[in-house]
Amino acid sequence: MSQLRLTKVTDCIGEYVKFSREKLWLEPPCEKLRKQLEEELRLSGTDLKSHAWYHGPIPWEVSESLVVNGGDFLVRDSQSTQGGFVLTCRWENKTIHFPIRKTVARSSETYSQAQYSLEGEAFDSIPSLVHYYMGSRMALMQCSRAQINQPVNRTLPLSFLETVFSTTFSPPSNKREIKEDGMRDKVVCPSRWRFTLNIYSFILLALF
Repeated sequence: MSQLRLTKVTDCIGEYVKFSREKLWLEPPCEKLRKQLEEELRLSGTDLKSHAWYHGPIPWEVSESLVVNGGDFLVRDSQSTQGGFVLTCRWENKTIHFPIRKTVARSSETYSQAQYSLEGEAFDSIPSLVHYYMGSRMALMQCSRAQINQPVNRTLPLSFLETVFSTTFSPPSNKREIKEDGMRDKVVCPSRWRFTLNIYSFILLALF
């Protein structure tokens, strides 16, 4: 099923994955799309659309194809949480998906302030979060040593990607599909699992 879905995606958007993977700038198929991309990237820096590392609604299958070198990263929309975001990166030959937590710091009838975080420190915007981890080279989470340093930039406008993926991908139709998509939006911490398994093995040896 996943392979079929990925095939449909690459058929729809041509060389998008190939060119992005090679860090080349793909000329959109027409002048209209090129201008749309330029207009998006000229938006205010506080607007997520102005950052080329934001790929909007691309599915996790495509995001995993785009991050190929250690430190590569992008931000995409969550497939399991409406209005949520996921930071996808490549580290130690593995692709990891970090859900970005959103909390409302202050709210009233006329005003609300959202903050975003991965684990500890919270930021007023996703660009601020990304710039902090890029500049500081801090691990994204304590349970993972993953760092980000090389953004994978989108090569087509979000308006085009939204049209492609909204028609190519339908929302999960049953609980099993929801669970499978949701698991891709959760970070896996191998070191923590290894520690738990080692403790479990020690207890079993002590008992027997």
